[in-house]
Amino acid sequence: MVLNSGMALVTEDRRRLGLFLGESVGFNLSLSAIGEMSSAGIIRGAAESSRNTQWLESLRVKAAGIEAVVGKLSGGNQQKVVIGRALMREPRVVMLDEPTRGIDIGAKFEIYALINRLTAEGCALLLVSSELPELIGMSDRILMLRDGTVGGMFSRAEATPASLMQAALGGLPGLMTG
Repeated sequence: MVLNSGMALVTEDRRRLGLFLGESVGFNLSLSAIGEMSSAGIIRGAAESSRNTQWLESLRVKAAGIEAVVGKLSGGNQQKVVIGRALMREPRVVMLDEPTRGIDIGAKFEIYALINRLTAEGCALLLVSSELPELIGMSDRILMLRDGTVGGMFSRAEATPASLMQAALGGLPGLMTG
């Protein structure tokens, strides 16, 4: 989902909430930016195709092309399409909810590289993950929640698996205010 306020959400459940599995890669990529590729309610096919092809290549989606059915792609390539759709509108803030759930290590590496590229370009990212190594490796700051309240907040240097688990399970060491 992409909001006009410059924010985008990459849902954790790509198959149920993130994609139209029976549709093409191009159809799924275009959804968030279709207004930008149409005039008077008519989609400019050449503009749509060109933009979709750019994103397909930029994200390194392994597919026969933009006409490939997204439901037939691997989980990692499906996830890249979901992320691509969110990025089509060039949001300033992106929330990634479990972005590497259910994908192979190669696709994880590519998504991590994309996350690093986005932050280097000045995009703010909110990463939600249940994988401690992913949080520690990809985050500048980590906020651990426990039963809907803050269990701890950590800088990258302070974050260790033990300190994060302690905060998640109820200990307060590492809790910073302000």
